[in-house]
Amino acid sequence: MQKPFVTALLLAATLGLAACDSEPQDKLDAAKESMSDAVESVKEAAKDTKEAVVEKAEQLSESAKETTQNAVENTKEAAAAAGEKLDNAVDTSQEKTAEVKENLAEKVNAAEEEASETKENIANEIDEAKENLDNKVDAAKDAAQEEASAAQEETKSLKDSAKDTLDNIKKDSKDAVDAAKSKIHDMTKPE
Repeated sequence: MQKPFVTALLLAATLGLAACDSEPQDKLDAAKESMSDAVESVKEAAKDTKEAVVEKAEQLSESAKETTQNAVENTKEAAAAAGEKLDNAVDTSQEKTAEVKENLAEKVNAAEEEASETKENIANEIDEAKENLDNKVDAAKDAAQEEASAAQEETKSLKDSAKDTLDNIKKDSKDAVDAAKSKIHDMTKPE
């Protein structure tokens, strides 16, 4: 009489533990299914037990009516007590099923909230990284523009300096040529 009940409880526990290795939604579905199967197994076991007890009581009453009247009453009482115990076990099993469902639902909700927070944190980090990258790119552009402006100014300054130097060289050369012409002219002049 207890063997089917124990078997049903073992089946429910095994299925419940197997559900612990799955993802949160799979755990919830597996636990619901396993607990439903366990409840059905317990109900079937209770029904089978009740039927077996009633059948046994009828067999005993047919073979010896006088001695079995007390036994029948005892058996009926035992059957009622067993039925009551099984009903209590079914109720307890259903309560446990409800508890497991509630715990699984809480765990699923917690996992979903954690996933949502993680997703939000990642999005924030990506936004910060983009902003940092944009700032670095802008700073690099500004630095490159400043360097280009400085290089242009330096190039212009070098050009101006080279032009001034060339003008000075031309002037000095012209003065030297004029002085040389003047000396040549003074030397070749008749006295």
